Amino acid sequence: IVVIVVVIITVSSGTLAAAAGGAGGRKGGSGGGSAGGADGEVVGRRPQRMGVGSSDWARPRRLGCVVSLTAEYSRLRDDLTLGADRESERLKTRVDKLLYGDPAKYPSREKFEQSVAPWQRDSDVTHCPHCRREFNLISNRKQHCRLCGFITCGKSGCSDLMAVPEIAKHVGLLAQHAPPTGNQDVIRVCAKCEQTVNMAGRKAKLLAGQQKSDLERAYETLRTQQAAANELLEKYSEAVQAYRRSKQPHLRTDALQTKQELSSLIDRVVALSHRIDKLPNTPEGELTPQRAKLQNSIRSGVVQWQQPFTASIQALTASLSS
Repeated sequence: IVVIVVVIITVSSGTLAAAAGGAGGRKGGSGGGSAGGADGEVVGRRPQRMGVGSSDWARPRRLGCVVSLTAEYSRLRDDLTLGADRESERLKTRVDKLLYGDPAKYPSREKFEQSVAPWQRDSDVTHCPHCRREFNLISNRKQHCRLCGFITCGKSGCSDLMAVPEIAKHVGLLAQHAPPTGNQDVIRVCAKCEQTVNMAGRKAKLLAGQQKSDLERAYETLRTQQAAANELLEKYSEAVQAYRRSKQPHLRTDALQTKQELSSLIDRVVALSHRIDKLPNTPEGELTPQRAKLQNSIRSGVVQWQQPFTASIQALTASLSS
């Protein structure tokens, strides 16, 4: 009984002391730190996390540690990009050798392909790395990818057959409309290398789409020259009016010089429209019907623009001579 009473008294004393310390801490916090602790620090208060909905911003809170991952993300991104670029260049080198290499210099076709990419040993692999099926000598034989040399199976989705020239076009070694050249062999390509080849092809098409065609560049030049001619016609009109008001000889000379520049610019516009009308859009130098219709409409638009333009110049020249 005595032991139990002593324990109860001890616990009660500790609770009261903690409560008194907390009250002193609150008093010290509001009264300049005179109570609740020797140095005015808050005693007995549980640290709280900062919340958006809290209205008491003066209360001390434990803030979380903020770490920026931008640098780490940039490093990982650069590593992945650099790795993809290296793999793309390695792939181009191998495809170039498959396309233009001479298999006759090797004892067998197999030795030639192994010189392009070293083959993985048959004893190192028991299952297909893609579908996980076990290899056997009857229904699931081992196949080597001719671009990376790793073993795969012949199942669709694990490997595929691709012509070397088509691979070369995807990776940018041959133009899309280039005639067949080099070795025309069909090789086996694993799913990973096939994905790399297709990604290279999509990237090449994207870059090609960002580049302007000959027709686009010529049409932009044509529009720029037409705009310059319109501005020069206004300048010529102002020069003629200035001469008619004052009849000073140097103003007439300036007007005639402007007219000469304007005539030269019109000749360049007309010549460019003729060149646009004959631009080919096939590797053979031919013109498809749809493209011919488009280019002919551009040429017709220049003719319609030129007729009233020339009439305005003639009228201004006549008033300059009167």
